[in-house]
Amino acid sequence: VLVRVRQVFQRVPCDIQTQGNDRLKYFKEKVLPQIVRINQKNTLIYVPSYFDYVALRNMLMKNDSTSYNFVSVTEYSRGSEVTRGRARFIQGRKAIML
Repeated sequence: VLVRVRQVFQRVPCDIQTQGNDRLKYFKEKVLPQIVRINQKNTLIYVPSYFDYVALRNMLMKNDSTSYNFVSVTEYSRGSEVTRGRARFIQGRKAIML
């Protein structure tokens, strides 16, 4: 059984010295509003750099004006945390998984 999954890749224009901040700013200003506006579910966001992941997770957690329905899982998470986060994402209780 093949399941079609829509993947979206976006090139982020950035300077080599400020690329981490530029990527986070682009995500916050361009990508995240699109996800929230259309109330998109089952969105998996893969962040290859742990430093970028932490910055993104902290940005999503501290934004008081908008409550983002997300769960975060890393390679450093305990097995039970990964299982619980994955279950909440698959069941639709969490719309975004980092």
